[in-house]
Amino acid sequence: MKRGRIKLNRSELRTVRVNLSFSASEIEQIDTDRKTCGRSIYIRNKALGLGRSIPAINTEAWREMSRAFGNLSTLAKHSVIGIADKREATELLNQIKSLLVAGINELIEDEEK
Repeated sequence: MKRGRIKLNRSELRTVRVNLSFSASEIEQIDTDRKTCGRSIYIRNKALGLGRSIPAINTEAWREMSRAFGNLSTLAKHSVIGIADKREATELLNQIKSLLVAGINELIEDEEK
């Protein structure tokens, strides 16, 4: 399987550059709103009405899930070569399940507000 960047069609390439000027207070507001997202990505997403960024409250949960999935990946590699511990795998899968359930519940609570 080939890895790396996905080749885009010519129509999907971002070749037009737009230069914008902001006041100090505008940039401060953008930086406050964007949290962990880059400025240009945040501005593009806002202008085009694209997906939302991860709320600050969920950032730590996403970090924990990322670590858990990294551990799961390592465990999967070990299982292929026969050195994985089934108890460790079960604990890791239960950890991922609880993180997913907690994240889903948080999203539901956020939507209800």
